[in-house]
Amino acid sequence: MVSTPSGPDPIGPGTSGPEPTAPAALKRRRVIAAVLSLVLVSFVAVSALLFSRPAAQVAAPAPVTSDTATATPTPSETTPPPAPAPPPPPEPIAELPAAPMNILVIGSDSRANAREQAAHTAATGESQDHRSDALMLVQVPADRHALYVISIMRDLWVDIPGYGASKINAGLEVGGIDLTTRTVESLLGIHVDHTLMLDFNGFRSLTDGLGGIDVNVPIPFQATFDTEHVFTAG
Repeated sequence: MVSTPSGPDPIGPGTSGPEPTAPAALKRRRVIAAVLSLVLVSFVAVSALLFSRPAAQVAAPAPVTSDTATATPTPSETTPPPAPAPPPPPEPIAELPAAPMNILVIGSDSRANAREQAAHTAATGESQDHRSDALMLVQVPADRHALYVISIMRDLWVDIPGYGASKINAGLEVGGIDLTTRTVESLLGIHVDHTLMLDFNGFRSLTDGLGGIDVNVPIPFQATFDTEHVFTAG
């Protein structure tokens, strides 16, 4: 026989077993708080992920255009001015007619600038110290297939227009290129279309441009006038 102890029934309305102590209840509350915190963090993370996906797929709004005209900004001091328009190309040179052409070549004995001397004579009428020691007339036929050249001796005695009889090379001294040209035209009965003049400096440049001239000097010597240039042997 099992005896029933007297006093209150140990089985109350709650769970069976002894009542928990205070440390056990505190531990249980900590576990529940940790679980709730983990669930809350997971919910926030999932919500953020779900709400961020649609935002990434939304297209950016198109820029808003306005029909209102805006003012053109004025150039600042550092803005370079626009470049000027290039000049138009020159007109093409027309071809010369198929006709004979006469060219007078004048070789001045000037050691200075023969062109400036001739220009001075033409402007003032004053004579200059140079003469035409070389005169050649070049004719170019109409077909341009050949050249014809004649040389006029510098001491040829001729009639210089306006001055009378003299050596032909004096025309350059007293009347420049124009008088020399008229003298040759009167002598040969032709028309000179173009003139070309060289002085000693021009002749030297032309000679150097063609390769120069080698001169054999067997013994050294020195010039006795003007520059007194010394020529070495070789």
